[in-house]
Amino acid sequence: MDSPRWLNETEMDVWRALLHIHLAVFGEIERGIQRFGINSVEYGILAYLSEQPNESLTISDLGEVAYVSLSRLSHRLDNLESLGYVERQPCPCDKRSSYAVLTDAGRDLIERAAPHHVEDVRAAIFDHLTPDQTHQIADALVDIVGEDTLAVRRAHR
Repeated sequence: MDSPRWLNETEMDVWRALLHIHLAVFGEIERGIQRFGINSVEYGILAYLSEQPNESLTISDLGEVAYVSLSRLSHRLDNLESLGYVERQPCPCDKRSSYAVLTDAGRDLIERAAPHHVEDVRAAIFDHLTPDQTHQIADALVDIVGEDTLAVRRAHR
């Protein structure tokens, strides 16, 4: 292995700030979601379904936009289904596929939780930034995760 490309002071500061955001800030946002009896992955699933015109997505498409493995998604859907927030329905044109469909109870939950969640996100992140800083961070994140990653999510809206 070649010698490591050590981080300079600024890069180390950025890395440590990202770790803090991941551990502390997202942890705080997670605790806010848990007030509603679900976790942030489950909230994301409900949110993505609620954004669809027919409030449903194939399981594989849902896994793609939620950045969740099919195994983990299956466990989260099992929980959401047992709570009455989602139901699985077979795909009429492909016997190998099925849909995750938001139920009335799931829609009610997301409508109650979303205002609190968005306020938690705003307080934790965006209240600390100017609009120009927000655009700069958005541009930098696209450079890191790629436009394709964001395009997948936008395509399912």
